[in-house]
This record gives sequence, structure tokens and C-alpha cells, in this order.
Amino acid sequence: LYDTITIDATKVNATLTDFPVYVDLADLSAAFWANTPSGSSFVGTDIRVTTDAGSIVELARELVAASSTLETGELHFKADSISSTIDTVFRVYYNGTTTGDYGIDATYGAQNVWSNGYVAVYHLNEDGNTDDDGYLDSTIYGEHASGTSMTASSDVSGQLGTGQNFDGANDYIRMPTGVMDLSSSIAEITVQAWG
Repeated sequence: LYDTITIDATKVNATLTDFPVYVDLADLSAAFWANTPSGSSFVGTDIRVTTDAGSIVELARELVAASSTLETGELHFKADSISSTIDTVFRVYYNGTTTGDYGIDATYGAQNVWSNGYVAVYHLNEDGNTDDDGYLDSTIYGEHASGTSMTASSDVSGQLGTGQNFDGANDYIRMPTGVMDLSSSIAEITVQAWG
């Protein structure tokens, strides 16, 4: 079983290669929610993302969160190519298996979604104060961040999944030195966040 995701070429300025794509699992079909495992530790772990045309190729993907109760979740996959001239279609396969998710460092696991120059990617789903590694970095670098005064009450709905609310007094997220080290030979740096 699979659903398709179509990326409108008129929304793409130039052809993109190895580009991370966000999928709101709430947009998947009722058939997906009827077939994906409902156990909280297995919801969405049966998802596999592939190309749609020609020789079907499986793509790396990261399942950030999924809830069968709310029928929503956050998934990212690494699109091999997105056209700016014709719509690009991808398949999201699901089969209800409960064998578990890919390992983060597996060929189709989370780290390979962000292997195209990303130094750190934080989804902020964790408790940055008390979880063992704080806010987890999804890249191969494992540059996990820690929170100060970031309690469960700091968790808010974000543009994608969970965000953090800073009180303006003593809340902050500390990233490892390597994430923002501008003293190296890095010529350019891009930081992206929603506020």
C-alpha cells in the first residue's frame, strides 16, 4: 500500500537535488492510518519513501513523531531530485509491520536525510533539561543541545511539530561549540528557525 506526494513544479524555482522534504502525516490517507501499527512505539515505523517514476528508488527518511490517536506526525525524506518544470511525485509506502524503525545511521535512516551539508538539525521534541542527550541532533555529527530552564511548559506547537517557548528571562538552548564555530574555514553559514 502507498500514498503519493506531489510537489508542484510551479513552487520550485530551480531543480533541487538531495533536498530534505517535510511531510505532515495528517495529510496521508485514511488507509494509511487504518494500516500503520497503532502501538505508540511503532506508529509510522513501517513507512518507506520511494521515487515514483522509472526504476523505483528508496530514499532516506526520518520519522520525527507520529500519533495514531491524533492521526498526525512529522516525517522528512531526502528527495533525490525535485523538478522545477514538471510535478515530482513520491510514494509513501506502509504495510503495518511492527519490526521497528530504521537505525538512525542506516542507509535509509535519519542521518542520511541531513547528509548534504547540515551541521545540526534539532526537532525540539525532547525535554532539553532532563533527557539524557537533551535536544537530539538528527545529523551524523550528534551535536546534541541542552536546555536551561526549558521545562515541559516550554513545549508548544511549532510550525513543524514541537517548538519551544522562551520566557525572555532565563530560558535558552546551548548548542555544542562545533555547531556555530565561525573560527574555522567555513566561508558561509545558514541558520534557519521559525519564530
